[in-house]
Amino acid sequence: MTFGTFKLKPKPEHLEGVLKVLAQKDFASPHIIARESNLSLTAVKCALAQLEQEDRLIIKQQLISPKLQVALKDKSSDIAISNTSDSE
Repeated sequence: MTFGTFKLKPKPEHLEGVLKVLAQKDFASPHIIARESNLSLTAVKCALAQLEQEDRLIIKQQLISPKLQVALKDKSSDIAISNTSDSE
């Protein structure tokens, strides 16, 4: 697990915030996601850990900064999910 393990699952609004940022970007670091979603870095890492566990992330590690970047494997399905949850 790249982002560690968390005892609790992330809140739905944290997952939604992370998914919205990742839907707009090809690759983003956890710090960028936290800044653009107005979430704490811990909340972002918890959401990313959940997405990683569900095998929905592409993780790119590099030797230069940012050392870790992530992207969604299938952006179209995640956008559809977030659009349907907004209409409720």
